[in-house]
Amino acid sequence: MYNQEIRSEFDKAVQRALENRQVSCRKGCAACCQQLIYLSMTEAMDIAREHHAYLESVRPQLEEQASRLMRDANPGKYWGEKCIFLAGDGTCSIYDKRPLTCRAHYVSTPAEVCANPEGSPLKYDFTKLLQKATQLLFDSEPEPSSMLPMSLAFLLCLQALQSDSR
Repeated sequence: MYNQEIRSEFDKAVQRALENRQVSCRKGCAACCQQLIYLSMTEAMDIAREHHAYLESVRPQLEEQASRLMRDANPGKYWGEKCIFLAGDGTCSIYDKRPLTCRAHYVSTPAEVCANPEGSPLKYDFTKLLQKATQLLFDSEPEPSSMLPMSLAFLLCLQALQSDSR
């Protein structure tokens, strides 16, 4: 299972890095939740085990996006596509288990800038923290891994869960 300690330590490191900095992100903003979201297979499987029935219900949406990704993997083409876990009120329905990439997404510019695909939000750079946490995840995985778009990762998880149940 995806290590709660990795999530917790990552969150603490991000919060320390944000001390005394202006952060515009607020509950319900969700502009950053409308683009391709990448996660590791460890994160995806942890979420998939808990939300298996829901993921099966959105499988057609996952398959449609995955099909388009196979033809065109340009992330800009997916701007405005909502995360499958984005609730109607703009909150994350899996907030406590959200991927590391989501946990590292903080900006100092107003939400209106983030919501505009032509905008240039000033995003805080947590690349080094994210790389360190991701490496911890990869080290805990039985096979080499990489970050995958959410739709592809969850389709692989659904396939694995289906095979496990046989």
